[in-house]
Amino acid sequence: MVDGGKDIEREALLAFKEGLTDPSGRLSFWVGADCCNWRGIGCDNQTGQVNKLDLRNPFQFINGGVADPDAYKRSCLGGKIDASLLRLRDLNHLDLSLNDFEGTQIPEFLGKLRNLSLTELHLRWNFFNGPIPADFAKLESLEVVDLADNLYLEGQIPGLFGHLRKLKSNLFSGPIPDELCNPPNLHIIDFSHNKLSGGIPKCTGNIHALVYGNNSETFERLVRVVLQGRIDEYSSIVENSNSIDLSGNNLTGGIPSEITSLSGLRILNLSNNYISGRILENIGDLQKLEKLDLSRNHLSGSIPPSLASLNSLMRLNLSYNNLEGRIPTDLHKFNDPSIYEGNPSLCGEPLPNKCP
Repeated sequence: MVDGGKDIEREALLAFKEGLTDPSGRLSFWVGADCCNWRGIGCDNQTGQVNKLDLRNPFQFINGGVADPDAYKRSCLGGKIDASLLRLRDLNHLDLSLNDFEGTQIPEFLGKLRNLSLTELHLRWNFFNGPIPADFAKLESLEVVDLADNLYLEGQIPGLFGHLRKLKSNLFSGPIPDELCNPPNLHIIDFSHNKLSGGIPKCTGNIHALVYGNNSETFERLVRVVLQGRIDEYSSIVENSNSIDLSGNNLTGGIPSEITSLSGLRILNLSNNYISGRILENIGDLQKLEKLDLSRNHLSGSIPPSLASLNSLMRLNLSYNNLEGRIPTDLHKFNDPSIYEGNPSLCGEPLPNKCP
């Protein structure tokens, strides 16, 4: 890269730094002519241009907390995210996770990063409020979108792109957009603990990656992207890959029959909603399912016998619904009564209720 380009990127980063609060001086090392040597900056090995900005708080969360909250707070960046980032023309990885931008909205200009080649956007746990900028729907190159645990993000979800979408623990409302299914090679859907309403889109049955699972080319590319970012995220990606978590919302209607075509699905969590109707008779088609949580809904009817054919299933929760009839005897490995409690009309082992 010519020196003029380096000057533009260095000035852009210094303008970005100027808008931030930095109590612990994490960015005090941003000195010198070559910004590629600055902490948190990554550059392309061939062109020398800035392609990565990773300013995630280095304090790691353990069981949802930190050992030293005061030190964590001092390490948080805050203030204003400056639009000078638009001058980083080769930026493809932006991570500002675990900082504190409380009281501010996600900047509108981030939606204009579509002019760049941004593939990863991590804004988790920053206490942003307000809506997601509508232009985020135009960030077509995104492969990872993580806006989880901001607590105060609200409004409807725009048609987001990305193969990994984490929007949990916010205040999003309205229906789940049909754009959820675009692109079809989506590996993680986590919209849990929001205020979403309406039904589960039938188009979920079209999500290609949840059919082919971890063997898909998209999944392999996603893991490579994460490994190039932070290796400690690898286990989280693998553990939660091929999952749908819509728990803790206000969703209504039935479970779409199309969902049973997702033969690569490993985790399905629809708990704590208002979902009604019956458990799908052919739920046994989800042969790779490892975790199924349908608890605390309004499901009725009997437990389908095909559930017992899920040999990979390790965790099951059907509690607090309106299920009835005999618990299939083939479900003997799930012998904890709490799995079925709160269904007064269920009978048979492991419940104390004897069947007539």
